[in-house]
Parts: sequence; C-alpha cells; structure tokens
Amino acid sequence: MHINLPSEVQEWVKIAEGFLQKTMPWEVEAEMNEGKGPQEIDSEHRQMAIDLGLSGMDMPKNIGGKELSNLQQVAVWEVLGRSTNALTWCFSEPQKWMLEACSDKQVEQYILPLMDGTRHETYAITESESGSELDVSAIAKKVDGGYLVSGEKWFVTGANHADFFFIQAVIQDGDNTIGDALFFLDMNQDGIEHVRTPLFSHTFDSHHPIYKFNNVFIPEENLIGDEGDGMTFSLAWFRRERLMIAARCCGAAARLIEEAT
Repeated sequence: MHINLPSEVQEWVKIAEGFLQKTMPWEVEAEMNEGKGPQEIDSEHRQMAIDLGLSGMDMPKNIGGKELSNLQQVAVWEVLGRSTNALTWCFSEPQKWMLEACSDKQVEQYILPLMDGTRHETYAITESESGSELDVSAIAKKVDGGYLVSGEKWFVTGANHADFFFIQAVIQDGDNTIGDALFFLDMNQDGIEHVRTPLFSHTFDSHHPIYKFNNVFIPEENLIGDEGDGMTFSLAWFRRERLMIAARCCGAAARLIEEAT
C-alpha cells in the first residue's frame, strides 16, 4: 500500500535519505570492527547529523530546534532505520518533555548541549527484575543538600559515549517512601562502578553496560521536576521512543526484504 505523504514530510524524508547514503558505504567496515568506522568518519557523520538538524527534531524552533511533527519524525527514523550497525543513530536527541520537566538551569546545563553535540546522555532506568512492568529498586536517600543513590542499573545504552546519566530511583526520607524520581547525574561522580558490558548479537558502537551506584551523591538541583514525578517523565520518554524504535524497525525490515528479493 502506498501512502501519499505531505510535502513537508517528503522534504525530511529526502534529508534523511541523504544522510543514510552518506553512512552506507561504511557498513561493512563497521560490521567487521564492532560497529566502529574510522574515527574521523564517525566524527564527520555525527557533525553532519547535527548540521542537518536531526538532533533537534523534537525541540521548538525558538531554541534552535526543528519542531517537527510526530509524522515527520517517524518518517525520518524509518529511513534511518535502513542503516546497519546503527550508523545513522549517532547523535543525541533531546525531547520536548525535557523542557517541561527541567529547570532553566538544567536545560542550559544538560539539554541544550545535546543538540549541538557537546554533551551526551544515557538512561539508567532498567534493573535486573524489570520486564513489561517497570521495577525500580534503586534508592535515593534524602540527605542534607541532596540525595545518596544506591542500586544497580542494566542496559544503560550508549553509556560508553555519555558524560551524564538520567537516573531513576525511589526517594526515601527516613522510613518514608516518597516515590520515583528522575535525576541528572554526571558520570565523574564518586561511587559509580562499571560492573560489566554484556555482549549482544548486534554490532553497535553504543554499548549496553551494567552500572552499580554506591551511595552516589546527587545535589538537590539535579532533581528533575518534583519528588515523585520520575515515572511520569520516564513514561513520556518511553511513549515517544518506542514509536521511533518501531519506525526504525520498519525501515530495517523494508531493506531486508529488498536485499532478499
């Protein structure tokens, strides 16, 4: 079935196709080298993605974003999903919910730098018992000036390229449990332990390591939103990201069928 896409969507499909064509010649080399191409080529691809505006697709125009519709973004990711080794998945992509959840200082310090590539994030949410039901056992104990976070996080995708975490934990104040919260946590904080990096069947340059947090101090100013709001923000991220993952899968499946026929 053919779907006639609006012209503003077709325009972004062409932009995405141009980026895809730029990365495809490096697929075999990446496949043979654990997902990596030459460093200078990787850097060129990352900068090209930023220059095209791919890192600002979901962000408003008044802060330098492209403010694309969901349809435009899905169309872009369907094209980029045709790439192997996730070569087109080489840029950070801040989302609109972050602007609603974060303070002005947090936006300046953590969110805007994702758009220009000067900072890189990773999400520390999943735990060993997580499945279709999100299970959060990590604890954020309230102390003077902030929180002490303890727990273990699995599949922290892209952590090998990141310099800060979005980390989810349950706030405890003495014997009282307040609820889930989301925090910014710089990766250079004391008490962060890299446990191991499991091997996967794909060859991505973005790995999925396991981290343990041992009474890691997070200042109050790094709390995102209010105490107890963390799951709301995580679900906002999940809803959008799962849609874009589905788009990438459609693109990958289309290419597979074309290659096999």
